[in-house]
Amino acid sequence: MEKRPLTKRENARLEAMNKQLWPAKLRYIDPGSFQFDYRRDGKVKRKVISHNMEEAYERALVMRKELDDLPVITMRRMTLEQWYDDWAEKRFPKMSPTTAENYRQYWKRMPDTLKVFIMDKLSAERISNELESIDKPSMKEHVAVFLSTLLNQAEKAGHLMKSPWKASHTIRPKPNPIVPIKSVMEVIKLATPFSQPGLALAAFCGLRRGEIMALNIGDIDLARRQVYVTKGRVRVYGKENSCDAGKSTKTDRSRFIPLPSIAIPFIEPALEGKELHEKLYPIFQNNLHRTLATACKRAGVQRMTLHGLRHNCISHLVMKKNLKLAQQIAGHTRIQTTADRYTHLLPEYVQQEVEAVFTVEEKQSDDDATDTESSD
Repeated sequence: MEKRPLTKRENARLEAMNKQLWPAKLRYIDPGSFQFDYRRDGKVKRKVISHNMEEAYERALVMRKELDDLPVITMRRMTLEQWYDDWAEKRFPKMSPTTAENYRQYWKRMPDTLKVFIMDKLSAERISNELESIDKPSMKEHVAVFLSTLLNQAEKAGHLMKSPWKASHTIRPKPNPIVPIKSVMEVIKLATPFSQPGLALAAFCGLRRGEIMALNIGDIDLARRQVYVTKGRVRVYGKENSCDAGKSTKTDRSRFIPLPSIAIPFIEPALEGKELHEKLYPIFQNNLHRTLATACKRAGVQRMTLHGLRHNCISHLVMKKNLKLAQQIAGHTRIQTTADRYTHLLPEYVQQEVEAVFTVEEKQSDDDATDTESSD
């Protein structure tokens, strides 16, 4: 058999295999064979075991186990459930409690037929069909994205040649609508007084939900018209009970946010009679999106989410001012993040800008023609 050079992907796969086989090693040799190198009784042993990489790896795992009786799992026959248990045991302690608990919930909703399936045999079509059994669209998307993460990690660990499921296979929600500021004002006016401060901070200051929930009364300075964002807050849902947990901001940085005068009437009543150390929202609010949805319906505006209000705020800053200002308000480390995620533009704005460009060019042409006639 004539030897052919391994592809870049095959070399990466071979490297991942050898991490599992260490201190033994699988080599690719002439004429297109795979050789297993190992030590026994202080001597180096070499054995050609197959011309097929995956088959060689299968046999090498068995031989590696026999060397020192290690409980090595045959990776090609590892089920999704076996990989999840192994991955979760190593990764969950390094994650935030909220992220880990969310992943547990997504795994719980994963169809059982997928859990017991051998990873190497999974296909995009099979996964898509199995996910159809999840009734709630939002949960289906969360599970699909989590599955993409899980299989990508299996690929990096060398358990898969290539993940059959990417996040791009999932059905993404439509982009957040860009709503005129006047319409946003009407929506907030129609919301409950209790929810108005939070909605206003998202709509006019671009704050995230966790940042709003973490605000103390002393963090809001009406005299200077500033909001000081120092931390975040999350709701952790456990098996027995739930609790709040503080955390740093998403970028681990504090920032001052200007408080526009348009937002003050919605926020000022919520500050009256409260101490500086008290929370703006003593109890973590998960139902603001329901209040917002009801207000949107009353105002006749396309339904928005709380994060949609933040998105709307930053997009308007991009349209009216500049990208750098929008980045500062959004609290992004990289300006590219702002450019990629928050530069959806209103059709009216696009029309005005295009009109302005060609109006200027037309005027410039007229001026040039006038100058030419004058010189003649």
